Amino acid sequence: MRALDKLRTELELACRTLRAPVEIEVGTTDGYITSLFSIPGTQTRWGTRNQTAEAVLEAVHQTGLEWLADDIEGAASGRPLPARITADILVPPFLAAVLMHECIGHTSEADNYQAYRHRLEPNLGDYWTDLPLLVRDDPTEPGHSGSYRTDDEGTPAQPVTLVENGRWTDLLTSTRTAGTHQSNGHGRCLTPGGPPLPRMAFFTVGAGDSSYDSLLSNMDGFLLGGIGGGGSVREYMSIKPLWARRIIDGHITDESYTDLVLRAKKDQLVKRLQAIGDSPRTYDPLHPCCKEGQDLPITMAAPYLRLNQVILYPD
Repeated sequence: MRALDKLRTELELACRTLRAPVEIEVGTTDGYITSLFSIPGTQTRWGTRNQTAEAVLEAVHQTGLEWLADDIEGAASGRPLPARITADILVPPFLAAVLMHECIGHTSEADNYQAYRHRLEPNLGDYWTDLPLLVRDDPTEPGHSGSYRTDDEGTPAQPVTLVENGRWTDLLTSTRTAGTHQSNGHGRCLTPGGPPLPRMAFFTVGAGDSSYDSLLSNMDGFLLGGIGGGGSVREYMSIKPLWARRIIDGHITDESYTDLVLRAKKDQLVKRLQAIGDSPRTYDPLHPCCKEGQDLPITMAAPYLRLNQVILYPD
């Protein structure tokens, strides 16, 4: 308890740099130390979980303060998106990780692949994109909320490359879904004795070769930010950014919109990928990934992504 009180004090000091009052909740969930930050009267929030108070504090300084500052600025002057619009978008790392998590991650879970692969253009062995996209899931990476040595079936965890150079190369499997192959250590369940399902753990989108400045260069479109939710149903996905700031000729303007949603068919959205940033960021989100009623902690990493001609809808 004393460690949590100390953490709260340190977090309160860190948040004094922000231009808005921040409410902080500190606690423990399923053995993890958790922290949730929110701006009263808004949808702006950020949270993290990890195994130690030091890791939580480090995450706040590395990503949380920047995230909250961007959300405060992006949403402060925003007005609801008046009508659907088709535009190029620049997606920051955490939102990019969620986007690819929904599109490729869930589709690469073996039971989901078996259920709706016929509804997608690519099959295993085909290309999601012509870009050199790399997507992996590696629970063996230590020190994160998605890390583990053995899955809930007792199978040793294995790193799995799902997409390499844009090509769909593998699936996440449990014992039940491995078929004629061995499980690759991704059978996870919420409670002991529950049905293990093939699940993501530490989901990573690899670095590309585009700097932030080159991603932004000559762009007309929107920078998205914040997240109010994300999900997928079979071959369709949606994410809800908290704001979208207008970009004109490579410059981020003060024109900002809220109350919007991005939804699309997964394979069609990934084909809109135009460039991949060169600096992935890692997150241990507070909110878990839900599948068939089982909420499990995960870790995600991704760089900035630029997509062309994506439809944003009023929400």
